[in-house]
Amino acid sequence: MMDAIDRRIQAGTAPRQAVIGGAKSRFRPITLTSVTTFLAFTPLILEPAIQAQFLIPFAASLGVGIMIATGLLMLLLPALMAVFLQVNSSRTS
Repeated sequence: MMDAIDRRIQAGTAPRQAVIGGAKSRFRPITLTSVTTFLAFTPLILEPAIQAQFLIPFAASLGVGIMIATGLLMLLLPALMAVFLQVNSSRTS
């Protein structure tokens, strides 16, 4: 997402529009990657075998952590990038 935003800024797009466009363009790939990774842990989480019982908390924490990190990434990264660009542009002006 950072690369998409940087490329848009280098192409001459206004910083606000670059952040919005970069976040929109990378939303689906990031979300799909995170959801498929979470779904890959689902069989292990639901496994009833006694041998898998010690791995279930590990798989659950990784799966939930991936989803939480993705949510934070999609919300915080564009916001922080917008603040950074605003502060950076006010310094150079």
